[in-house]
Amino acid sequence: MNPLRVIIRIDAFSEVGSGHFYRCFEIAKKLAKKNFLVEFVGEIQSLKLRQKLKKRNFLHHKLKLSAEVKLLNNNEYLPYSNKLQIEDVNNTLSFMNQKYDLVIVDNYKLDHIWEKRILKKTKKIMVIDDLSNRKHCCDLLLDQTIEKTDDNYKKYVNSNCKLLVGQEFFLLREEFLEMRNNSQSITEKNSSFNALVSFGGDNHELTIQVCKQLMKIKEITNFDVVLGPLTSSDKELHLFKSDNRFNVIYNTDKMAELLVQCDFAVGASGGSTWERLYLQVPSFQFIVSENQKEISEKLEKSNYVKVIGNLSNLVPEVEKWIDRELIFRKFDHIDGFGTNRVIKELEKILS
Repeated sequence: MNPLRVIIRIDAFSEVGSGHFYRCFEIAKKLAKKNFLVEFVGEIQSLKLRQKLKKRNFLHHKLKLSAEVKLLNNNEYLPYSNKLQIEDVNNTLSFMNQKYDLVIVDNYKLDHIWEKRILKKTKKIMVIDDLSNRKHCCDLLLDQTIEKTDDNYKKYVNSNCKLLVGQEFFLLREEFLEMRNNSQSITEKNSSFNALVSFGGDNHELTIQVCKQLMKIKEITNFDVVLGPLTSSDKELHLFKSDNRFNVIYNTDKMAELLVQCDFAVGASGGSTWERLYLQVPSFQFIVSENQKEISEKLEKSNYVKVIGNLSNLVPEVEKWIDRELIFRKFDHIDGFGTNRVIKELEKILS
């Protein structure tokens, strides 16, 4: 029996970040273990991410997007025009030299216009989304956002689409599953703290600003500063490299290990939120994208995280936590089996 063929349409560049890549990469690894042939197509800016694909023998078809098209991704709520979507799907189809069993698309700028045309070369389509704001034409739709339900998508999908909606389908990386029981906890007032600063993608300027603020807190004696695979520059980081309290880390594959070693983390309100919550790491976070706002505010209202609306509020809020005036609730809404559930549903539609 010939192996099933899957092609995944994702992008990873500064305007969209690397979150789409990582969640699809997790699915790809699971499918490969079941002898699927997996390929990727898209604009992947980072050599580090491309090397990850190569190491796993995942073929990458390079889709070159213009600078103008990339900039359109700054508004994630507005899909590409019909013309751009047709151009994109035709470019994708040019790499598909035979009919595939499955296409997975994880891209906020593509919708039913793109999906209907890709049917020429695939038996099934899976869409990964977070926005629930546009029409889709697919066999399977995944949205791993906490508290979302099928009702968020029923008016946007075809009647025979299988919906996988909610935190039970969260695509947690294996390294985080292995570290769950190793997280630190504060049982009494500490005299020194280890801070982790990580904004993923390419939020270099915000990383620097946060570090400058945290340096004002004398109780923080160690800083792990993680720069993501899309970081375009490390200018100004020389300010920290000469300070022995700072450990600047590039493109790490050990994020889970770093998280369980820290006392608290500062980062963006994206997919990494769930990784921090799963490992029960006290989290101070910045909303860096409009689609993060609603869920971040819900998490803060439930005392799971602290949202920092203004940089000047960071130090006072961290100091409250140090003084035990700010207490975070334990988050237990992700059981770690989400990826396996998604793979099972994929196998069902392909059987």
